[in-house]
Amino acid sequence: MAESFVLAAQLSTGHSTPDALGKDRVLHVLQQALDVAPLDILIIGWEEIPDLYQTLTAQKTRHTDEAYLWYPLLSDYPGLKPDHLVLTYRGASSQGWGDFAAGGEISETFRFACPNNPDVQQTTLFHLERLLTAYNFDGVFLDKFRFPSPANGLEEMLSCFCKHCYQAASKQGLDLTEVKEAIENLAKPDGLTTHNAVLPGAQWLEDLLADRPTLQKFIRFRADSITKLVASVHTLTNRLGKKLALDVFSPGLAPLVGQDYASIARYGVWAKPMIYRFAKGPAGLRLELPTLAGDLEQFLGYDSGRVLSWIQQRVPGLADTDFKRINTQGVPLGLIADEARQAVELMAPTPIYLGLETVSMPGVISITPENVKETIGVGQAAGVAGVVLSWDLMHTPIENLRPLETMV
Repeated sequence: MAESFVLAAQLSTGHSTPDALGKDRVLHVLQQALDVAPLDILIIGWEEIPDLYQTLTAQKTRHTDEAYLWYPLLSDYPGLKPDHLVLTYRGASSQGWGDFAAGGEISETFRFACPNNPDVQQTTLFHLERLLTAYNFDGVFLDKFRFPSPANGLEEMLSCFCKHCYQAASKQGLDLTEVKEAIENLAKPDGLTTHNAVLPGAQWLEDLLADRPTLQKFIRFRADSITKLVASVHTLTNRLGKKLALDVFSPGLAPLVGQDYASIARYGVWAKPMIYRFAKGPAGLRLELPTLAGDLEQFLGYDSGRVLSWIQQRVPGLADTDFKRINTQGVPLGLIADEARQAVELMAPTPIYLGLETVSMPGVISITPENVKETIGVGQAAGVAGVVLSWDLMHTPIENLRPLETMV
C-alpha cells in the first residue's frame, strides 16, 4: 500500500465460534486477503487465543508491518465483575445489548463498566498490560472506552450513578442527585430551541441541552472521566514502548457516549471512527439513530414527526430520509461523508483511518463491493489517511476486498 494511504484490518477472535478459529483456517483467510489487498496493519482481538496471538505477532511469522491488540477497555474485558458495571439513575446495572450474542457466534454483551471505579481501572489495565507484555504487539487498538450508547436504551446511556461517580462528580462541583432529577424531568422545559456549547461534533445535542445546564455539566463530566482513563492507558503504553490507536464513535454521537475527540486525539497515533452505514448493532448509525429518535419521542413527549423535523434541521445528512428508511435501508451516504469530514477536522492532526464495512453476516449486515467503493470514495474526499476493514476478516467475502486492488 502506498505510504500516503494506510490499509488496516480487524480480525476478531470474538465474532466466530472457537472451532472456526483454528490457526490454519485463520492464516488461510488472512493470506487470501493479503493476496488481494496487502495490509499494513493487522488488529487482533479480543478473546485471547495464545497460539494464534503468538503466530500473528512474532516477527518471524507475522504477515503485516504492524500488529495491534484489539482491546475492549470497559466492556467484556478479562476479569469483569458485576459490581464493575455502570448504574442507571434508577440504580440498575448495565444489561447490555444482546442481539448479537443471541445468535451463539458472537460473544459481545455490550455491558459497560464504570470508568471511575478504581477496581475497574486496576483490572482492565492489568489485563491490558499482561497481553501487551505476553505477545509482540506493536500497540493497542482501544475499543469500548465509553459509556453505553443509545442501543442500550436511554437509561443506560445516561449513566453512571455509582458511588465512585458521585465522588468524582462532586470534585468537579457536580451533584449527581441533581442530575437524576434533571433526567426524570427531561420533558420540561422545552429544550428544542437554542444553541449552547457542550462538546464539538454534535450540534443536535448542544441544542437539546441548551436549557438544561445540569445535563450539560453531566455530559462534560462523563467525557472528562473517559479522557482521564484514556490518559492512563497512554501512560501505560508509553512505559511499555507501545503505540495507542483509538476506536471511536461517529462524531455526531461521540459526545453522547463520553468521547471528546479534541481531548482524546492527543493520545492516539491514529483513530478509527465507526461511521458505519449498514451495521445493525451498537456503533452502527443504522441502529443508533432510530433508537435514539425513539427514546427522544418517549422521554421528551414529542411525536415522531416533530422529532424527525427537529433532527433534520440540525443534521443536514438526514434531510432526505426518515428513521424508518434508515432502519430498513441504512443511512444516507451523504451523512457518512459529513461525519467523515467532521472526524478529520476534530481529530487533526491525528490521522483518521475510516472504518470500512466489509463484513457479511446473516441478520446483522450484508455488504457489497459497491458499498465498499462508495465508502472509500467519501473517505478519500474527506481527507482520511487510510481505512480499517471492519470489523472482521473472518466474515469478509473476498469480493468485498476487490475494490481495494486499485489502491495497491
